[in-house]
Amino acid sequence: MTTTQPPMETGQVSPFDTTTAATAVIDSQGMVIGWSSAAETLFGCLAEDVLGRPVDEVLHDADSRPSPWLPTTDPSRHVHSETRKIRRADGTSVTVVLQVSSLDHRSTGAASVVVAATADQAQRWMTDQSMLHGLSTQSPVALTVYGPDLRLRWINDVLEEQLGLTRSDCMGRYSTEILPQGMILAPESAGTLEDVIAKVLETGEPVFDVLYSSPTPADLSHQRIWSCSYFRLSDADGSPLGVGESSFDITNRYEAGVRVALLGRASRIGTSLDVARTAQDLAAVVVPDFADRVEVDLMEHVLTSDRHSSGHDKSGTSLQRVAERSAQPMPEAVPRLGLLYSAEAGGPRRIVLPLAARDTVLGTVTLSRTPPRYPFAAQDVTLAEELVSRTAVCIDNAKPLCTRAHDGSHPAAQPSATGRAAAHRRRGRPQIRAHRRPTRRRRGLV
Repeated sequence: MTTTQPPMETGQVSPFDTTTAATAVIDSQGMVIGWSSAAETLFGCLAEDVLGRPVDEVLHDADSRPSPWLPTTDPSRHVHSETRKIRRADGTSVTVVLQVSSLDHRSTGAASVVVAATADQAQRWMTDQSMLHGLSTQSPVALTVYGPDLRLRWINDVLEEQLGLTRSDCMGRYSTEILPQGMILAPESAGTLEDVIAKVLETGEPVFDVLYSSPTPADLSHQRIWSCSYFRLSDADGSPLGVGESSFDITNRYEAGVRVALLGRASRIGTSLDVARTAQDLAAVVVPDFADRVEVDLMEHVLTSDRHSSGHDKSGTSLQRVAERSAQPMPEAVPRLGLLYSAEAGGPRRIVLPLAARDTVLGTVTLSRTPPRYPFAAQDVTLAEELVSRTAVCIDNAKPLCTRAHDGSHPAAQPSATGRAAAHRRRGRPQIRAHRRPTRRRRGLV
């Protein structure tokens, strides 16, 4: 249900609008020659009682300050405002803001127009105007107005900056024309952006927290993520005028969530006790969501039965490639690390990390990113180190079983030759029971 509020409360009409405000017209002699019905209500004087009288008598300053409404030759005061306490006809006072406009005039006729509003009304209006100006030029929240035809009618300055377009570039266009690669990430059932706007326009029910992703004309290679809310705009009678959109750029926050989710997927690494499979698990986790290419190389001794290879034994320290993976082109833009917009794009495009566990190097992991993907940021390097560290632990745990399987031996399943001989001797030896001699009781003792 839409509630229609008075125009003054919604800020749709200025309290200084001469069609509704308290207005007086003053001639060059300082006589009142015009008096509106709103002035009658505000100052408690009927028009027939004030017309032809000096304005200082009609609008008597309770503080006896000089008259502000006589014509002036100062061009800087051609239109000026003042706050005055005016004594009303019933003897009470009202604090008003006066806007005085000087008119070009002959020796007779109108010389100035005085428009008055209560100080409270004027303060609310100025606050509304200041807020609207701030939302338009200073707000970090992107604002958009869509018309009843779902085409853009207005955007604020921050959205101009994010899109790399001016208001005139956007006016009269659909959002899908401006952001053709845009897509709604959540909720998945929302459909297209035009579907969301049309539903809000039809029902009047606001919609909150629609996650929207798209590259922009300012940067076609990297995506921004916005959290968007929609609400219907109505006129004073409650008739729909369009839909307002407020959207906040949450790209950095979304990127942090992607890192956390990627770290959570590390549980998929090491689900088997096979070192090569564990390396392949890591590759599947990091490509393509984290890097464009990964190469996992393990030391030779990790893959062979020589568990006691020393660091001086070159045959045990050579590297062998066990996993590699490269990203394939995706049919649609999916938000991934390095492909989300960032103001800070410095860092390496290739990082090599050691696979190490218990002070032993097991191999290396090489991660690479290629343009247009951003280089690895500091947070990316930290995440990569954590993923590689977990992989190293899994490989270290799987290595003894791998080497035992390579030998074809298992201590628990195959007893030693000494143990078998001892068991054979026990089976062939007759069993002798020990008999204990009965104990005699000493006389006199119980």
